[in-house]
Amino acid sequence: MGDMNADNAEPLADDEISLEELLAELEQEGLQEDDDEPNIDELLSELAQFRKESEKASNRDRQLTEALKTIKSLKQDLTEINLLNAKLLYVNKLMKEFNLAESQVVNIMTAFDKAETVSQAKLVYETVLPNLSKKVKTTVNENRGFASRPAGIAPKKVITENTDVISSEVVNRLQILAGIKKPN
Repeated sequence: MGDMNADNAEPLADDEISLEELLAELEQEGLQEDDDEPNIDELLSELAQFRKESEKASNRDRQLTEALKTIKSLKQDLTEINLLNAKLLYVNKLMKEFNLAESQVVNIMTAFDKAETVSQAKLVYETVLPNLSKKVKTTVNENRGFASRPAGIAPKKVITENTDVISSEVVNRLQILAGIKKPN
């Protein structure tokens, strides 16, 4: 029995050593785990940094969204101005090339007002163009008429001033009216 105790004692001693060693190892690992775990202050600073970066990103997103809205608005304005310029160009071409009555001008303007794109405005122009008659040049032929020609040859008269015909009273009267002479 003593041998058993001795044999048993040795394994018990080995067990105790190994338990003590295990506890020491666990304590060291626990200390190492504490070293591996981040500090609360570090975590808070990382959280604050993350929030700042997130705020910057949301500000950038807001600015980007606003910029996109502005771009869309400007693109729409540019498209509208381009359409108006195309309509004006085609209407001016038609007015310049053809002698149009007022009713024709109104009809053409109505047709161009219905166009919503530049290609539609061009289509309206190409549709209206063949239906209009060319401008007829009308010249005024007054110089060829009889109204400006003499009807016959009249004898030439020499006009001489005759003092006997004009009385001095009439001459005095006209000079007073013209302000050449002062009344008596």
